[in-house]
Amino acid sequence: GTVVGISKALRKRGVRIIAVQPDDALHGIEGWKHMPSALRPAIWDERVADVHMTESTDEAIAMTRRLAKEEGIFTGPSGGAAVAAALRVAKEEQGRIVVLIADGGERYLSTPLWES
Repeated sequence: GTVVGISKALRKRGVRIIAVQPDDALHGIEGWKHMPSALRPAIWDERVADVHMTESTDEAIAMTRRLAKEEGIFTGPSGGAAVAAALRVAKEEQGRIVVLIADGGERYLSTPLWES
């Protein structure tokens, strides 16, 4: 939902939009949608993103933990996935990259995410 809502305004300014989703339908992260297999919300429109990338659950969780430990950014796994994807883009392209993190880590305090 976040990418749909903000992409319209950003696109008017010439911003390239990259959407990130799990690479597997059985990824196990609450709220993160694997769009090819998900019940799509009525607002979803694939055209809102110029590029669609995928991240693995392991990479999303690893980056989520790294962001908390090294940067003090307390996000959920979808935020970790977004940052991991942005770092991949940064290795290939030049320019400013802005990552929108739509959820906080407090929603996941009772999950195995923060056990280690």
